[in-house]
This record gives sequence, C-alpha cells and structure tokens, in this order.
Amino acid sequence: MPRSLKSLIVGAAAFIAWAVVIAGSAWAETAAISPADARRIVAAVMEPLRPAVGSYVIQSFDDLPRQASEVASKTPIAVVVGDSRSSPVPGVYSNCIADSSTRTIRCDLRLLDDLIDDFHILYSEDQRDAAREHILQLVIAHELGHIFYRDRSAGYHGSDNGFSIFRYLHYKTELRADGFAVRLIDRYAKDRNSEFGTIVDLANGAVKMSLCPDTFPALCPCPGYTDPTLCSRVPIGPGGPLIGANDRVSVTLTGTHPQYVVRFARLLYLSRDPGARGIYRNAARELLLRVVVRNERGQLESTAALFR
Repeated sequence: MPRSLKSLIVGAAAFIAWAVVIAGSAWAETAAISPADARRIVAAVMEPLRPAVGSYVIQSFDDLPRQASEVASKTPIAVVVGDSRSSPVPGVYSNCIADSSTRTIRCDLRLLDDLIDDFHILYSEDQRDAAREHILQLVIAHELGHIFYRDRSAGYHGSDNGFSIFRYLHYKTELRADGFAVRLIDRYAKDRNSEFGTIVDLANGAVKMSLCPDTFPALCPCPGYTDPTLCSRVPIGPGGPLIGANDRVSVTLTGTHPQYVVRFARLLYLSRDPGARGIYRNAARELLLRVVVRNERGQLESTAALFR
C-alpha cells in the first residue's frame, strides 16, 4: 500500500476515533431542559407560593421584555425561563436574576444541573427531576425576596468583586433574600422535608468540596493518614455532622453572595420548620461558627457575627 494512502487511512481512523470520543462525551452530558419541562417545573414551584406572592406568568426569552413604566405593584410576577444548552438566554448564564423594577425573574435552568453536578448530590439519575424542582424552588424563593424588598437587580451567583463582609451592603441584601426564601419554604413548600433534604445534600457537597478540593467528590484523608477510609476529613455516614470536630472551613470572598458552603448551612440554621430545626440547626450552627472568610486584603474574618 502506498505510504500516502496508508497515512490517509491511519489519519482518517484517528479522526473517526477522536470524533467518537468527543460525541460520546457530548452524549453523556445532561440533556437541556425542554421548554415544556421548563414551564412544568416553574408551575410546580410557583403554585404553592401563590398565596404569598400572588399571580404570576411564565414566559420564554423569546417574549418581549417588560418595561418598568408598564409595571405596577400588583402586576403579576413574570418568570422567564430557558436553557442555554439549547437556546439563547440573553444576559443570564447558569444563573437566575431578579429585577424588582419590572417584577421579573429570569432564569437559565442550566443552573439547576450545574449545582446538582458540581456538588454531586445524586445517588442515581432518576433523582434529577425532583432535585431540579427543589433547587429551583429555593432559587426562585430567594429571587422573590429581592422583588419583595425592591432590591436592585441581583443574580443568584453574584459578581466577581470581592469586598469585606462587614463593609459590603450587598451581602446583607443577599442574606435578607435568603431569609425570605426560608420563610416561604417553611410555610408553603409542598414537601418541606425533601426541600430541606436537598439543601442538606448541597451543604454537605459544599463542605466536602471545601475540605477536599484536590480529591472531591472522593474523600480526602486526615492529616497523617493516607487512606480516607481509615480517617477522613469529611464525616462519613448519613445523619452525621456537617463538619468534623476539629475542622475549620476557609472560603474566599468573591462577589455579592457568600460562598455556597455558608449559604446552604445558613438556610438550614434559619428555618423555623420543626423538622429542619430539630435535625439540622445545631449542625449548621457549628459549621457557621467555624467558617472564616479571606477578604480582598488577604485577611481572615470570622462569619459568626454576620450569619446570625
């Protein structure tokens, strides 16, 4: 066989093999949420909250945006949803943003799968639909807080500007919206136990990621050990504490939102639901008291005073 032909065949085979690998990894990615499923999830989340927030409409990013001059205090809240994996979501990427001037919440539902997969909270894929619904309820309840308090436009992920937690007003704004979200969930969620269970899963995932950044989602060993099954920095087993007895969690302050390890634990701490208070409040408090934040000057600040 001529060398050139042989080289062409080998090259073609290599290209096909590469294409199969790339296609295989693409096929393995979580599929985008369809417009019909998006509307279904939003309705499932918003209907229980209707007594508190009033009427609402579900829109897509193809609909014309509202103008603030057309909106009054009784205008139905608009929940605009899409999925950036399948269609454009202008101004939003893996995030949800509230605009109180137009009583609008815009969400890229990719956010749900990003949180699920980033924190590895699923034991099996058939749990994804329920997890999406629980996370969206938390996120939308938070954004409703911004609308209720007439906050300026804010996104669930925040921005990239780092400021001291004791000097930056936006942190308190976000904590206030989190508190509003917990009150809505406590009173109106159809399945509070599952809702708070999802928050616990996210909190545990955030702690594991903070304690074991080099091995997450796998466990990492205690100092002096090489085998995490003998001694792990992460408490092992269901129903255990969120954090080990001697651990401290250091997080970096990068934006208007406290890092998730703090936010999820604080949501559990704030709940007045008897089940959540009895099971998770003390564990969440212990975690919050042991979080330190490195501010933009490189200094460590305790979050104990802020997250009461």
